[in-house]
Amino acid sequence: MPSLMDIPRELRDKICAEVLLTPSTPPNLAEPFDLLIESRVRYQKPKLRAWSTEVLYDPQNPTNTIFSLLLVNRQLYHETLSTMRHLSKAPVCEMDLIIVDEVVLLPTWLLVPPQQTTAFDTVNVTFRIAGAFNKEKDYPLKGFYWSFRGGDGGGPAMGWQLYAVLERFLSAGVGGETKNADTGLHITAKRICIDVQTPAGIEEERFALPRTGHHRRRDVEKGVVNYYVLDPKYLANFVNGHLDGLLRPNCREWFQYGQILFEHVDEVVVCKDGVEVAKWDVAECLEGREINDRYFSAEDMRKYKLKAWELRKSRGLKVPERYRMSRAELITPD
Repeated sequence: MPSLMDIPRELRDKICAEVLLTPSTPPNLAEPFDLLIESRVRYQKPKLRAWSTEVLYDPQNPTNTIFSLLLVNRQLYHETLSTMRHLSKAPVCEMDLIIVDEVVLLPTWLLVPPQQTTAFDTVNVTFRIAGAFNKEKDYPLKGFYWSFRGGDGGGPAMGWQLYAVLERFLSAGVGGETKNADTGLHITAKRICIDVQTPAGIEEERFALPRTGHHRRRDVEKGVVNYYVLDPKYLANFVNGHLDGLLRPNCREWFQYGQILFEHVDEVVVCKDGVEVAKWDVAECLEGREINDRYFSAEDMRKYKLKAWELRKSRGLKVPERYRMSRAELITPD
């Protein structure tokens, strides 16, 4: 029987690339809450600005298949390295993000580049819904500000939990954690695509607004404690609304939190079941923003834009044509 090393090199390279680009299997949504969160932890470093960080990570994740290929023999070792160098020209990563029982987020990296990088071409996030909120369950969460509950004018906590996932990726990469609490990386992405998926096997009538927020419904209506499931349409609109608030802010507070996107990302896309529902060109969003209030003047905005264009240019991100000169040469248009 012929072995892998007996087939033509061109075909072997394709097989090698396919192995390196094959995502791992995502967690099973049918598993109960306690099993889904088992062995997951809260990362502490770097420090995040998000108000709520109820996000649990798998410390054994991410993994990839590169080591199994490198250990076969010397020839395949060198061929794998060659394939890696080719794939590193446009690094892609894929995350499975589960919102379980409507209260906590579980990110899992299914595909990471074979070589470490801080500059990604595409980041695909599949956002899935598991379980249903059970008001009788004692969830292992910190404090009262989590899920879709509001607090102190901060809006639903889930918005901050989602922001924490984004912030941690752009600050620490796929590893999720840095050695120093005060020092993060600067991860860039040409494109971030978030696809909210409708859970299979759930009747349409069971989809409802979040029951942890102000849209509460009585479980007694159906006589089943966990009958209602978070509506994927609502979740897609929720993600869409929060991203729009970050990228097209009308006040200083939102603008400050949106800076992590202005300085690290080119394009953000939201889909529902693979169908695009919203897209933002981040550079265009920044170029069109004008905020002028008692805490953030028009001059502050002008200075920030100069800084942001320099950062984006140095990181290989999109910069409007008229801002591509060096900062010393730049004269902003009237």
